[in-house]
Amino acid sequence: MKKNLFSVLALSTILWGTSFASTVNAEEPKVNYAPPQETLINGVEESKLITPFIIGYDNPIFVDFVPNTGTSTINQFKSIGSVSHNNTRGSNPFPITINVTRSESVGSEFSGNVTFSAELKVKLLAKAGGSISGGYKQTRSTNEAVGYTFGPYQIPGGKWGGIRTWWKGVSINGTASVKYVDTGSSSGYTSVQSIPVSMKVHTTSKDIHSESWDATYEMYK
Repeated sequence: MKKNLFSVLALSTILWGTSFASTVNAEEPKVNYAPPQETLINGVEESKLITPFIIGYDNPIFVDFVPNTGTSTINQFKSIGSVSHNNTRGSNPFPITINVTRSESVGSEFSGNVTFSAELKVKLLAKAGGSISGGYKQTRSTNEAVGYTFGPYQIPGGKWGGIRTWWKGVSINGTASVKYVDTGSSSGYTSVQSIPVSMKVHTTSKDIHSESWDATYEMYK
């Protein structure tokens, strides 16, 4: 009698364990979302900048921007999120899909020996994007990526795998002409300077890039 009871318990354990394993394998992996990302000015977050005060001079006034010939696309510009799954103990492919249900605001990147005031950035983007449909913008707003889907990607048996997703960007280089006004002088002397600047910005369209990966170890955490 004891032997039969043990057999029943063992069988129940096996059946329960099988059912549990199936539930775990079928569960959709959790998406890890990237945090908010500020606009960078010469590699520094904009909120952490200390704007230099030049006695007698106002902020630079936009005159013109002449972009260099051509622009380049940045596929992995600003991270949106990622999803991964450990299939190292599986013998069959495991399908995963990334479904974006939220996203954080992200900024752009500006470089150059000039004070990038809010007005100057707007005018630089307007001039740089004047020849393309929709133009450029500095910021992706919160939840702008919601609704984006990529997949399914089949992770091979015996491997880790995942999907990573970014906002695409555009790299623009050129020369900005700005005017400084000496407000401390009775003559109101003005100085126009030509300054090389670089911008990595967003298009106004919803432009997203995704890549899948697999390896025998967890490549990205």
